[in-house]
Amino acid sequence: MVRASWAETVKRLSGITGVSQVWGRQPEWYIWISEKPGPYALVLEHSTGGKTGTHDFHQGLFVVKCFPYPQHVVFESFSAAEQQFLKSSRFDRTHTPVYEARPEIPPSFFNIASLMVTSYPQNRITVFTLESLDTIRLVKTCDTGSAPATDMAHTDASLLRSVPGWEMGYPLFDSLISLYAFSFRLAPKWFRLSRLPGFEHALMADETITMRPCSKSRVFSASLVFAENPTDEPNQWFPVLDEGEEILCESWLDHGTRHSSDIPNPLINPLWWHLAEAEIGSDLSSLCGCCDHGH
Repeated sequence: MVRASWAETVKRLSGITGVSQVWGRQPEWYIWISEKPGPYALVLEHSTGGKTGTHDFHQGLFVVKCFPYPQHVVFESFSAAEQQFLKSSRFDRTHTPVYEARPEIPPSFFNIASLMVTSYPQNRITVFTLESLDTIRLVKTCDTGSAPATDMAHTDASLLRSVPGWEMGYPLFDSLISLYAFSFRLAPKWFRLSRLPGFEHALMADETITMRPCSKSRVFSASLVFAENPTDEPNQWFPVLDEGEEILCESWLDHGTRHSSDIPNPLINPLWWHLAEAEIGSDLSSLCGCCDHGH
């Protein structure tokens, strides 16, 4: 992100209008993308490393957040509490949290997706995986905390939050893949899209929150594998499928695509190949690449 933020041409092609590192206890960045609902936050939640079989790996799990603009149509899909924060003095003119106010914002607010990045340095392979619900729901119900987990259709509930997580999160994923392809001069080799039955969070009568199955949402997961020497089968690099997870699309990107008709499009961007081959120099005018946003 740092390297690409120095190249205005790369930022323009990938839709990124600004990148700003957030200084704190864990790595975090704010990213602005043109014509999107609002600025994004990419927050490292957990990192680990070790061996899987004979392969060394390093892995980072990131939370993806979005701070929607009040005038955007998705603003109303966020909870009333989130909307109140966005309209308050806790957010500045860049529409990101004021540094001093960040501890006041609950960790669950504005979450839209998760991003996992796994690197196998000896094999020169990196895997990016985005996961999100097509609809991230929070409902208020008259059930008690001891009530069994049931589908929304069988309970008396009111909708508090209904965020199109996958639709909002994939554009950031697309832009990050573009930046990686440019920075390492490498295009992705394999792609997989999978789906699981969805769930929702329910605010119970006793004020506890529980998770339960929901037929009104689905979990989508997209994985891209970058490999300098793509001679192995990709399945050993993709995340292990959960029970009941359905593969919608598998593609060796140099050899065609097998897919179902039920795929949210578009997913595979020709720009990844263009930037992997592009010779674009630095246009450094700001140390953080965010001069357009007043930082």
